[in-house]
Formats: sequence, C-alpha cells, structure tokens
Amino acid sequence: MSNNNVYPGKFVFTFLPYDITALSLDYLRTPKTPFYDYCMDEFGNAVYMPVGSYITSISDVNYLYDVNNTLLASNVTKDNMNVLPYTSKTVELEWEQQYYEDLINRILSKVGINLSADKVTAYAEQKLKDGN
Repeated sequence: MSNNNVYPGKFVFTFLPYDITALSLDYLRTPKTPFYDYCMDEFGNAVYMPVGSYITSISDVNYLYDVNNTLLASNVTKDNMNVLPYTSKTVELEWEQQYYEDLINRILSKVGINLSADKVTAYAEQKLKDGN
C-alpha cells in the first residue's frame, strides 16, 4: 500500500502476483458523529426530530413531519430556526442495529445504571407502545 501523491488523500494499491483473481478488502473508517436534533412542543418538552424530518408552518402554526410527510407534532418551536421549512440535522449511529443493545448497556453503566438486557428491552418496548 502506498500513497504516491497521484491522487492526494487516496491510496494506490499494487498486488503481487499480478494474476490474483479475487480479492476481499475490509477496512474501518471513522464513523460520522451522531447528533440528536430536537424541537420543543407547546409544553416545553423536547421532541426528537428523526433523520429527514422537517418543521414547516401552516397558518402561523409550526408542524413537525417525518420524511414520509407523517405529522409527528404540532405547535413546535426551535431555537435558531430562521427559515422554514427547517430540516432536521439528526445524524444516526452508523453501527448495525444488532450492536445497539450492547451500546445502550455500556452507556447506562457509565452513568451508574445497571440493568439486565431484558429489562432494557422491556423498557424500550413499553415506550414504543406508549408512543414515546
């Protein structure tokens, strides 16, 4: 592997012998930095803004819609919302969903909350049923 400045920031690979018929290349890259964007409802509660969601105004009332144009909340406000529609700046974790449970458990343990995996799952399922 070499970087010969032919393409700055790119690597040129040379493989020996030249008659290799198949190659598998795995690499790790720096993941995107996750970001949690939110707005506030009329009661001052934070409302999560999923990726692709947006706030628009109809008859002077701000509405939050998801990427599929499904209404998520009404009467929302957001600091620094100068131009409408405002599109969410949320960036999701790039890890596969199978790793979320372990990640959540590690985060909870860092703040002193130790729950079994089944209790975390039960809590998440209850929140989904409650619509939160």
